[in-house]
Amino acid sequence: MYDSYHKFWLGYLTFNKKTTKKDFWQAILMHVIVIVALILLAVGFNSLGSQVLPDGLTALSLVFRYFLTFYLLASLLPFLSVLTRRINDTGLPWALIFLYFLPVIGGIILLIFALLKSSEHVQMPEFTGALPAPKINEEGKISFVQMLKNYAVGYCFFRGRTSLASFWWMQLLFLGIGAVCGLLSVMANQLDFIIFGTHAIFTFTMYGVSILILIPELSIMSRRLQDTGFSVKVILSFLGAALFLLFYKIALERVNSLSYGVRNFSLLYYLIFLASMVLFVLLVSALMKKSQQSKVQ
Repeated sequence: MYDSYHKFWLGYLTFNKKTTKKDFWQAILMHVIVIVALILLAVGFNSLGSQVLPDGLTALSLVFRYFLTFYLLASLLPFLSVLTRRINDTGLPWALIFLYFLPVIGGIILLIFALLKSSEHVQMPEFTGALPAPKINEEGKISFVQMLKNYAVGYCFFRGRTSLASFWWMQLLFLGIGAVCGLLSVMANQLDFIIFGTHAIFTFTMYGVSILILIPELSIMSRRLQDTGFSVKVILSFLGAALFLLFYKIALERVNSLSYGVRNFSLLYYLIFLASMVLFVLLVSALMKKSQQSKVQ
């Protein structure tokens, strides 16, 4: 079951192969178990918290709700990929995957299709979890133009290697873009009110731009850490710790607001700040390490 779930994530960009009925449903079972576990944790901490005013346990409940939202968003593409491969395996047209976007009924229809047996006439290879060589595998000195190309090509490729020079040049370049986006985000609320009244068109546009920048930043950071010799598990640990600190801070601020300032989380804010600084220093030092000689598999 773990292998099937592992392939669920590995094949997030693999649509042109097939997945057996057994692999599909084992992966979906693990997927559902993770979702249910997060829901139970959120509900459990919420029930243990104060029923009068939100408290620290309520904040933990919110943290798991945020993790649930993040997990659902992160797993959407892998889910569509494995569902497309299952449809391929049944011999049905892959384009049926677009039924998923029909509210309620589309997803039910596709899951019914996923129950069908494998077709003997399908010539596609089965997805076994074996992945091709990474698209971005930088070694030695490369030109600035090539750095830009690699950044664009590796938009959502988290495997591979990015050199130290390439990583920091891209950070400097997109630091400027980020500064412009930040300035526009501040101006967006006023522009929305002046031009569109209550319709937050500019604001949502800037949110979209921020997300578009965030994805390649995460992918290039992942490739840089792999280039320094860090394993995927360590990289995921960095991400998990960063998300926990972010979600916990947001949750505490929300609880503080809902409790009309009755709850005092000053000590927790201080501890979160210290933990964030430690994590930041560890991450920067890891990103500054020299490249390892072994290639990323």
